[in-house]
Amino acid sequence: MQGMQGMKMDEMGSGLPAWLTTLSWLWIVAAIISAAIVAFDVYGRGDRPQRPIVAAIWPLSALYLGPLAIVLQRRNVRRREVPAAAPKAQSGLALGLQGGVASGLAHIVGVPIVVLTGLTIANVDMWAMVAIITVLATIMLVLFELAVVASPADRQAAATRLRTAAVIALVTVVAFDVGMLGWMLVLYYSDSMPMATDVRFTFLMQVGLVLGTLTAAPIVSRLSRRPRTEAQLA
Repeated sequence: MQGMQGMKMDEMGSGLPAWLTTLSWLWIVAAIISAAIVAFDVYGRGDRPQRPIVAAIWPLSALYLGPLAIVLQRRNVRRREVPAAAPKAQSGLALGLQGGVASGLAHIVGVPIVVLTGLTIANVDMWAMVAIITVLATIMLVLFELAVVASPADRQAAATRLRTAAVIALVTVVAFDVGMLGWMLVLYYSDSMPMATDVRFTFLMQVGLVLGTLTAAPIVSRLSRRPRTEAQLA
């Protein structure tokens, strides 16, 4: 049994090209540098929203979007300096970043839990990983929505706010998983999913976060058209 598990571990990532390791390191370094640049813009220059939880989305998203996050942050956040352009400043991609950040943070917590405990669902560790990540990401998005929507002027009952936040979070996670989970399934069933300790795993999860952000963007953009201006990443 242990021999079979060892063979399975040796096969993980066998479908990946050798040059992907170099590309993974290059992109991870670029992402870290991009996050530092965005963090300076947000916290050093003051190009940030009033709500701290919204401001943190930008540098965190750079950890998987890389240089693209710099472009998005400067196009979407700095436009708020022009009042007339502010209502149109947010792209669907920028509004979908919270889903990517929540999923990314859920991966940081969820993947080690599965690796260290050996959890499986239907004898497949990936399904356990997906379940834990989905639950954690949903909880994070609920907390995000509550922090953004709730305000002293909000007359809604706490239960109503929680229900609204939960629905928004669930819809966002489902839309996000079309890209992220779809990507993970392709990797897993094509023997292209490396071990979690492999640098290529980190890079491929970054790719999945980008894909998830793209599939969630239209839904999140539609949700943002509701009368909820506090939730905009402006």
